[in-house]
Amino acid sequence: PYNYDGDEATTGVIDGADDFDGSNDHIRTGVSFDYNYRTVSLWFKIDTIPTGDTDCILKQDSDELIYGVIALNLKNDNKLHCAAGGLEGNYAFTVQTETWYMLHLIRDGSQLRYFIDGDLKHTGASSSDGSSWNPNKNFVIAAGRTYDRYFDGILDEIRISNTARSSAWISTEYNNQNDPSDFLSFGPEET
Repeated sequence: PYNYDGDEATTGVIDGADDFDGSNDHIRTGVSFDYNYRTVSLWFKIDTIPTGDTDCILKQDSDELIYGVIALNLKNDNKLHCAAGGLEGNYAFTVQTETWYMLHLIRDGSQLRYFIDGDLKHTGASSSDGSSWNPNKNFVIAAGRTYDRYFDGILDEIRISNTARSSAWISTEYNNQNDPSDFLSFGPEET
């Protein structure tokens, strides 16, 4: 973590979460993900909609990576813009501040899908192009690739896998995490 001021620990959906201040807090992972098949998932809550440039929630893009673009950006039009494996998969979803959302970005070969709160929002083509305008291929959380455009909000349970999860998996994961007591119940023990 970089530039944390002591306010990073907060209540999340699952347990503790990280609160990013929008001015310089971010995480440089030092790793990159170059999967033709992938699922990116996380919970997020926005504190402030940007008034100028895009805020980056997650970012990875480089021409060194064949499938390496991962982008989750918040723009000043109250829209979340997503890409996972090419700049063509840039879809928008309107968001509100102070509301928890669960996002899944799936790259399934040449297909890109993204889900909000377990529901499919968009499907489209995903190219195999990285980004020629940024040589840094490592994955960054709550900032842009050049450590700018900081996100102001809370992030919880960020996960990346090299598997394209199914719609059933995503729905189950969301329902289980969103309301575990309603998702699963136990009857009395049988003797």
